[in-house]
Amino acid sequence: MSLLANLIAKKKFILQLVSRAVLVGFLVMLGLTIYVYTFKNQIVQKLLTNTNKGYRGRVACGDVGVSLFRGFPYVSLTVNDLKVYENKKDTAPILSVEKSYFGFELLSLLQENYQIRKITFERGYAHIIQYNADEYNITRAFEPVETQAKDTAKSTLYLNIDALKLYDITIDKQNLETNIRIETEIKQLESKFSKSKEDIFLLVDTKFTLNAYKNQKPTYIYHKHFDAETKLTYHKASQIIDIDKALVKLEGSEFNMTGNIDTKGDMPVDLVFEAQKSDFNLVIAMAPEALIPTLSSYKNKANIKFLATIKGPTANNQQPQVNIDLKCQDAQIINPDINKKIDQIGFSLNFTNGKERNNKTSVLQLKDFFARPNIGKFKANLTVKNLDAPEIDMQLDTDFDLEFLSKFFRINQLSNLSGKVMLQMNFHDIIDIQNPQTSLDRFNQAYYAKLEVNNLNFKVNTYALPISNINIAAEMDAKKLLLKNLSLNVANSNIAINGFATNLPAIIHKTKDEIHSELHVKSNLIDLNQLTQNKIDEA
Repeated sequence: MSLLANLIAKKKFILQLVSRAVLVGFLVMLGLTIYVYTFKNQIVQKLLTNTNKGYRGRVACGDVGVSLFRGFPYVSLTVNDLKVYENKKDTAPILSVEKSYFGFELLSLLQENYQIRKITFERGYAHIIQYNADEYNITRAFEPVETQAKDTAKSTLYLNIDALKLYDITIDKQNLETNIRIETEIKQLESKFSKSKEDIFLLVDTKFTLNAYKNQKPTYIYHKHFDAETKLTYHKASQIIDIDKALVKLEGSEFNMTGNIDTKGDMPVDLVFEAQKSDFNLVIAMAPEALIPTLSSYKNKANIKFLATIKGPTANNQQPQVNIDLKCQDAQIINPDINKKIDQIGFSLNFTNGKERNNKTSVLQLKDFFARPNIGKFKANLTVKNLDAPEIDMQLDTDFDLEFLSKFFRINQLSNLSGKVMLQMNFHDIIDIQNPQTSLDRFNQAYYAKLEVNNLNFKVNTYALPISNINIAAEMDAKKLLLKNLSLNVANSNIAINGFATNLPAIIHKTKDEIHSELHVKSNLIDLNQLTQNKIDEA
């Protein structure tokens, strides 16, 4: 019994000792927290004063609070209406955040060792302006003042972050030289940092919407939704960031990213994006936002392989080498409303920005595009060189049944559409958008097209009279168009035309060269009264 009693007594003693230690620790923490809470305004004011003395910009805030558990194990200073200005006189802030939480180690805070260990921003925006290759308004704001006193530096903020969290923060970056604006609406970003002697490890989980503008107009990257889970390693000695693992979702379609970013000098990158899909969802995700609902309404199957690489320097307005390859095999698109499909779809799409990494050396190629509608065929090859003055080389061979296509693609503007269209085309020309008249002087164009339209019939929903029996036989070789026949009926009226025209490329290039044409028009009846009485418009 005495042995058992001794054991019980020892357990009670240990429990009492632990309880007292916990209680003492809690009381100490509580006392320190009360102290920080009591003097929070003085602490923040001192930080603001010395930070504003130390840098060219200005930091301001509203009310301040203290939270012991918000950023545990750190004590958090809760700051309302945080604002950062580019200089002392500006009234428009670079950064404005409704709620900010800064986590500090309690003892270091009391010792005026202001190392921020955790940051949380909620509801706000950052307006970043890039003035030139390496100068931003945010870097100007935090440019040290050369006359900063040594005692002032003691109370300045330092970053030693373990975690960064952003919620409902919009980052708007504008490049004044290129007039490109990138708007990132961050719904959520949660990151964690850990360290070793040689490396810093970072985990990032984020959801955001991306908008890109050029000359104040939206680009095709508009309202695109991204989810990303990323694992990064920063090597202190080499100053290189390795992307160990990154899973990125664009409009719900996943692809993987690997590579590295060198933070020194010209900041070269070496990034690889890969995806292998069994549908067109990745392609649909890259489409303009207005088209996505329509494209998503079709069922699809495909064997898609996507590979993109970005390699080279990025600093000082330098452009890295960009190569994109997209291959599609054995694909089909199904309209579930009519249970019809276009199948045997296959193509290869390639893009590179070329040797000089700019629009002039860029090349876009669509190779071996093939699709088989329910009735007919579609074959195409397209090469576009030099996006500033595009050199276009295109081959087209199509045979369409229009009744099938109108139902499949839900063409509602026309009704009772029927007929067949066959088109063969070879087109090779330079279209200089800025100076179209000069293209003829420096390039030998190649034009060939053969168009046949047989028994085309339709009714325009905004016009009362049916248009029927359209037949076209036309051929263009080099610069001459031969119109063998163009005939159609509009209700009781009819017309037939044939003839020729020369030097049609002069119209495309807006030159002053003469164009010779000869047309023969024949009609058995043109009922002007019937043609001009549109009952739909009158209603």
